[in-house]
Order: sequence, then C-alpha cells, then structure tokens
Amino acid sequence: MTNIKEPTNRSELLTLLEKSHREVADLIESTDEKTFHTRQDGKWSIGENLEHLILSHMGIISVMGKPKAVFAPFGKADRPSGTYAALTDRYRAKLSGGLTAPTKFSPDPAAPKSRAELLQNWQMLSQKLAARLPENWTEEDLDTYQLPHPAFGNLTVREMLFFIVFHNGHHLKAMKKYV
Repeated sequence: MTNIKEPTNRSELLTLLEKSHREVADLIESTDEKTFHTRQDGKWSIGENLEHLILSHMGIISVMGKPKAVFAPFGKADRPSGTYAALTDRYRAKLSGGLTAPTKFSPDPAAPKSRAELLQNWQMLSQKLAARLPENWTEEDLDTYQLPHPAFGNLTVREMLFFIVFHNGHHLKAMKKYV
C-alpha cells in the first residue's frame, strides 16, 4: 500500500486495515504452493513473510479483545499520537539502520507451513482485529492507551494500527517480487 491518505479517524483507519489485510490475502490466494515457498537471495519466501505478519499481529489482536485495564502496565500516553507519515518515516529509518525482526516474530524455515494453513490463519486474525476495533475503541481510547513495540517502545494504539497498515504493505511489496 503506497500513497496512503492520512487516516483522520477510526473509521478511515479501519478501512485501511481491512484493505491492507485483503491485499495480502489476494496475493496469497493467487499464488501456487511452489511459488509460496520459494526463497530468493536469502530473503524470506512469500510464506515466511506471511508467517511473520501473522506472528506480529497475534499480540495486538489478543490484547485488543481484553479489558483496557490490560494496558495499565504500559501507562497512558503523555503525548498526542503521531501521524501515519511520521511513523512510517521512523520505521524506514530503522530499517535503513539494519533493523530486523525479533526471533519471536520470525518464521521457522525448518518447519514451513502450507499456503492454505497460513492463509486461513491470516484471514481469521484479520477478521478478529476488524471485529474488536469498532466495538471497543473510541477515538480518545486510540490516542490514550499504548502498547510496547519492539522497535519503537510504547506506541499509542492508533500508532500501532498505523504500523500494522504500513507493515502489511512493506511485506506485501516484498512478496510481490516473487510473482
């Protein structure tokens, strides 16, 4: 996803999240199993990219369905949420500095998962995130509560959702190189 218009509210953000999840699913659905598992130049395959996205989504999706008291250990934001553009600029800078995925968010190349299994997991996680956001989170909540991110420290929930949209697009771009 490139050239994204800055989302100004929860509804626009939810639309971007759903679009980013659908674009990843569409690519996976159109990819055969052999291509799905092919690696080039030591880079993750489409399947490994998808597994990484799934692993990185699981934490935020599980916490979004819990009472907001779960966020207490991370404190409440003492600043306004940054913009989508500012977050993506920070992430690109970290990538340029050599940032790589922590081990717990990295796929196991010795135990590749099937395209069907990962696609099913991706679709389930996408639906869970979409279902939990509109029901439980106000605009103020998105800017008040925060979660830890391995590269940034605490991000507001809004910023974390911005990150998911960008991160999906970043890995979608990598996956498209195989098809």
